[in-house]
Amino acid sequence: MSGLEPGVRSVTAGRALIELGYEAESPVAARALVERLAQSFARSVDLDGERHLIQLVWGIAVAPFGDDDEVRLTEGAEAALEQARTDAGIVSIDLSQAHAAFDGAALVRELPRAIAAGQLFLQYQPKVNVRREMVTGAEALVRWHHPVRGLILPGEFINAAEDGGEIVGLTLWTLRQVIADQQVLAAHGHDMPVFINISGVLLADDAFVAEACRIITES
Repeated sequence: MSGLEPGVRSVTAGRALIELGYEAESPVAARALVERLAQSFARSVDLDGERHLIQLVWGIAVAPFGDDDEVRLTEGAEAALEQARTDAGIVSIDLSQAHAAFDGAALVRELPRAIAAGQLFLQYQPKVNVRREMVTGAEALVRWHHPVRGLILPGEFINAAEDGGEIVGLTLWTLRQVIADQQVLAAHGHDMPVFINISGVLLADDAFVAEACRIITES
């Protein structure tokens, strides 16, 4: 991606996704840079004699200097991007304020109802064999689309679930949903392994292990 401002790093993360990384003095300055980039794409471009308008959606996650948790930063940007697709604008999330914005105890109380109401969903991160140039599996990533708070980052509600004793229900829901999705994929000729993350605490829970094995055996 040429023509970027100095200091901006870009990585093509998919056919329709580009990740940008840069440093800014403040969240306001970070957003201002993206607004300038968005403005540069507001003009139509000439492709083989025809004018085309490139439509982009922008999601921003900002974190304080010294916070080098790239996974959390990426998840924040993904959450902002998901919201931007709905809002049709630029959405930014300040991760330094994220923890203060969520009441862990409240999330724990809401989680069982959220599962029952279908507010949780899975996204799949493909695992690619570069040498064979093919997708060999996928990792299931759970997301929570809260009706009031919007898309909640996994780190927020998963930690709350572990602390509040709701991680069993969340993990079993994930397992059932992954199996159901695998069956749909297999029916369309895509039989591949799917991986899920399981808390180490649960591996020492005999009741959880027995129930997980039962679900897998009966699927």
